[in-house]
Amino acid sequence: MEKVKKQSQIGGISIISFVVIVTISLAYYQFVFTPAINAKPEVSEEILNPSGTTDIAIAEGSSLPANLTFFVPKEIRASLGVSNKVVWTNDDITAHSVTRILTM
Repeated sequence: MEKVKKQSQIGGISIISFVVIVTISLAYYQFVFTPAINAKPEVSEEILNPSGTTDIAIAEGSSLPANLTFFVPKEIRASLGVSNKVVWTNDDITAHSVTRILTM
């Protein structure tokens, strides 16, 4: 009979421990992890709305491998708060995509 009571107590403690751990995990997820992952970065107004723009044109015929000019200008650098708004214009008859490479 004593053996059954001890097993019953261990089982009860295990269940309570499990419930407490799950509650702590859910509280952490709800109040710490989720707000941190969904936080929006604060960016200054000059970066959001720069004073200048950088215009880049995708050259006509850039889809052809023999073409030596794909973009006009060929290389460009933009500065945050000055010219970080980049406007792409496709002058080619083929649809194109753009990939940005950030360097520091």
